[in-house]
Amino acid sequence: MSMPKLLFITPVPPCVTGPGISIRAYNNLKALTTEYEIYLLIINIFGFRKPVLGPELKEMCHDIVIYHINPIEYFLKKGISTIFPPRKPRELLFLTKNRLKKINQSFLGIHFDMIHVFRIYMVAYVKDMLEHNSRQYLQLDLDDIESITRRRLSKLYELNGEIRVSKLVEQEANQYEEIEREMLPLFDQVCVCSEGDKHKIYEKYKYNHVKVVPNIISITNLREHERKSTSFNFLFVGSLGYYPNRDAAIYFCDQILPIIRKHAPMTFSFKIVGMNVPKRFAYYLSKFPEVDLIGPVVDMGPIYEYSDAVVIPIRAGGGTRIKALEAFAYRKPVISTSVGVEGIPVNHEQHILIGDTAKDFARQCIRLMLDSSIGNNLATNSFSLVLSSYNFKVIRKRLPKDGEKCL
Repeated sequence: MSMPKLLFITPVPPCVTGPGISIRAYNNLKALTTEYEIYLLIINIFGFRKPVLGPELKEMCHDIVIYHINPIEYFLKKGISTIFPPRKPRELLFLTKNRLKKINQSFLGIHFDMIHVFRIYMVAYVKDMLEHNSRQYLQLDLDDIESITRRRLSKLYELNGEIRVSKLVEQEANQYEEIEREMLPLFDQVCVCSEGDKHKIYEKYKYNHVKVVPNIISITNLREHERKSTSFNFLFVGSLGYYPNRDAAIYFCDQILPIIRKHAPMTFSFKIVGMNVPKRFAYYLSKFPEVDLIGPVVDMGPIYEYSDAVVIPIRAGGGTRIKALEAFAYRKPVISTSVGVEGIPVNHEQHILIGDTAKDFARQCIRLMLDSSIGNNLATNSFSLVLSSYNFKVIRKRLPKDGEKCL
């Protein structure tokens, strides 16, 4: 007996080794393969390189179609002036009649029992396809509420004195509010990362067909190593092409690191791991002797093994941070801002240490340097949390099976 057919639409190639958005796409798609025959449509709107698909992904999907859009080619053709002032969010600048026609002709003649759209800006690219299949089960994955995230980003740009960019991002937030208000009623079900996001959607739009499908992380077998150094190693992980991650690293170096340096009971290092490292960012951090800008790595295992604590000094963003769950899975104590662990049911002093000012953040870092038992207790408790609540079985239960809705 053949399985029901599902069309999975995403702006990024699903991948377990990429940024958080790719990891979520991969995990949700993998969970859905247990109930559906998967057809994958990747509309790669920010790809400067054509995506390379792993063999496991190809094996999970019955068919894959990729539309690759190079932003540089678009702006060379249209002119950079086309985005100022922006009449729509940057993700929708590449919408053209010809492109929409080609995209919406994908998989012609195939009857889908369910269509799963990842990220709300993808809806505009496949709206004709959704209307044609309006009687089928339509599901939207809002791992990030764009209007709320953009408004936070706007305030962060303003805080850093980038007023012009702040105003542009604030305009995008307003645009996304209209898009969310229009698009949410098209779907039978919306998936979000946390109970907090579920509540925000209801409060903002009175839309209540929402199911919490959390981000998850695979549990890692951490290899023990003999400590040969008396230096304490702090670690920050995140794509450095994302402004809140760059801000977090600079904020740590500018405002937190000097306080640690003044009161630290031992030498220490601050290691930064992530892809898409801007040259100006790398040059700026080079003046801090404690900073080790590692860049992208294939295997995070050794990096975590030789780190003593993970820091998440994030001051803006949305959804839930997979970097926090990853640190929990590697059994490392975490110091974070409240925003950095938003949406994850952790308690200060039990699972993590929270510092929402530079002084408090530095104080928590120094506490871990002085007393290793604090870090050991945090790591044990946070690992138990991720083991019980952020695993593949959880999302498999919460994503719908054929013929049923998420309740």
